[in-house]
Amino acid sequence: MSGHIDEEKARIWNERFELKLKENNLSQRTFIQKYREKFGSGSQADVSKWMHIGHRDGRTNGKRGFPAFETMCNIAEILGVSIGYMIGETDNVTFDIEKTSEYLGLSELSIKAIKNIMTRNFDSIKERNFKWVFSQLDQSLECLLQNPLFIDYLYGIGELANTIRYSENMPNPHDLALKIIPEKYRNDVETLHNDVYDAIDKGIDTSSDVLWAFEKLLDNADYEATSLPDTANQNINAAKYELYSTHNKLIDSLISNENISKLYVLKTDDVNNESKQA
Repeated sequence: MSGHIDEEKARIWNERFELKLKENNLSQRTFIQKYREKFGSGSQADVSKWMHIGHRDGRTNGKRGFPAFETMCNIAEILGVSIGYMIGETDNVTFDIEKTSEYLGLSELSIKAIKNIMTRNFDSIKERNFKWVFSQLDQSLECLLQNPLFIDYLYGIGELANTIRYSENMPNPHDLALKIIPEKYRNDVETLHNDVYDAIDKGIDTSSDVLWAFEKLLDNADYEATSLPDTANQNINAAKYELYSTHNKLIDSLISNENISKLYVLKTDDVNNESKQA
């Protein structure tokens, strides 16, 4: 890696170096202080070089190359990331997250969301100021993930999304009917369907049973099209009903007698009251 310049890797390195400095609230000066404390050498001028890989070096007039591999490892360690992330080989910040992502099939954002729950780093919970809630999170998540109905619930969410998307893009029955009609008849049938007098003026054989049979096909398709919005709403409502039904079954299952003992914890007020009574 050292000495050889891959323009894309250099660009990503520079961008992510700057990004991680900001995320860690580090200036170039504070970064090099941490670097020197851990590895015993380095200057602020070095940081500037490390952050501008591929840029022209004023001293040599050549493109600035990557630092030595060991130095790259040291930089990544201070920033709390992997070298693979720094050069764009992966979008996962650390190797542990990358392996976890591969194992679970989840994105880094999903893994971090789970970690935030398990480490109590969730703003919606913090804002409630219910410290007693934290002791329930682990067991609640465990019960949810291990419940067979949770799979059905996830499937239902996907089905509802598919139904909505399909309803928004339902094929036009008229267009589908046209595809059934042989190409040699299509223009005449369309004209006959739109205006029989126009068809007569254009010399189309309006006595043809074949043309009228195909016209009937278009007529039925147009009638079907008028009911499309109702059909779409019915399909969406049916998918919602199935999801709501699964949701209710999931809740009933989660609060079964078997799980209650795992999930129940005394609120702070309850604990205080019990102490007073004792």
